[in-house]
Amino acid sequence: MQHIEILNRLGQMLSHCVAERTSYQEVVDRLAGILGVSSVSLWLLSARRPMLGREVCRLPERGGAGADLRLLDEGLALWQKGRKSHKDQEEQVEPLVVRSESQLPAEVRHHWMPGSELISLPILYRETSLCGVLNLYGSADAPLPVVGDADDNALIELLRGVSGQLGIFVENRSLGSSSLLLQEIHHRVKNNLQIVASLLRMQIRRLDHVSAEQALQDSINRIHSIAVVHEQLSKTNIGQVDFSDLVRRLADSLGESLSADGRLKISAHGDPIMLESGDATSAALVANELMQNAIQHGGGGGGGGDVEVRVWSTGNQVRLEVQDHGKGLAPGFSLERDRHLGLTIVSTLVSSELHGEFGISSDSGTVAWVSFPVESPVLADGGGLQ
Repeated sequence: MQHIEILNRLGQMLSHCVAERTSYQEVVDRLAGILGVSSVSLWLLSARRPMLGREVCRLPERGGAGADLRLLDEGLALWQKGRKSHKDQEEQVEPLVVRSESQLPAEVRHHWMPGSELISLPILYRETSLCGVLNLYGSADAPLPVVGDADDNALIELLRGVSGQLGIFVENRSLGSSSLLLQEIHHRVKNNLQIVASLLRMQIRRLDHVSAEQALQDSINRIHSIAVVHEQLSKTNIGQVDFSDLVRRLADSLGESLSADGRLKISAHGDPIMLESGDATSAALVANELMQNAIQHGGGGGGGGDVEVRVWSTGNQVRLEVQDHGKGLAPGFSLERDRHLGLTIVSTLVSSELHGEFGISSDSGTVAWVSFPVESPVLADGGGLQ
């Protein structure tokens, strides 16, 4: 009867949490209260690739026994994922209930702490598809109430019920996230189309300064820079883009379209830094304008027309530099007085969208730089630009 009551309370709680779009942290806090445990973690499979990520962690702080518990926790989650991948697709993976070291998988046994007990529960959707892992921990001072003196068969049945209910909840949450993602994508596309329209209107007002062919090519390059952002968003974490990889792609594209004879070389290198989608679009347009300007106005100088692009972060600042080896700035050049459409776009985006700074100077050619803040620059996996 106690187990039936637990499942009923859990079902009511999860139904309420689905309707209220409650965070996973609060869901696990409530779950821990129902099961009477204090140390618990929740791992979920990424929606984009089959990787486990620790979504919620209610474990002791790092240091001492807490560090071993976190290593044990990670090892158990990976072991559950590996165990499921080696099972037949239709075969169910049972919960792991551990009361002694000998019951632990050999891979994580060295992290065991005497007097502990744990439950590692694979979260299954439709009884076969793994979508996460729930780990529960007890100790001699705070044993797991759900384990107690329960009959093993009854305990396994309870844990299967918990797994099934959590699996349905995770799947429902995933479907809800997909709907929100679709709304976000529509909003992002709408905003970027408005940016394209604004850029085209600005170009129209400058048609008396450049040829129609040049105006169209410049507009194509600007639209392409936005398209590259969307392409990167489809391949990486939701809402984030690796700015340095973005710059490399833009450099390759501009080098091909603006240097048909192949004499001009454009190289890009720097730190892999993740930017949010809104900042990434503005930063991509800025990088496109600065590289295009360097190629068109500095590419014919005595340095052979080479263009170098560098990206790095310092603290909470991201910096982009574009240097050509051409003739340098004209005597008396003023950024406020002499800037053309491209530099006007850069100045506007850096000031109003990125809330940063923009400068340009002569140094073995021309160096244009942009620096802007981000809340916390995140290094992407892998190396920098080539």
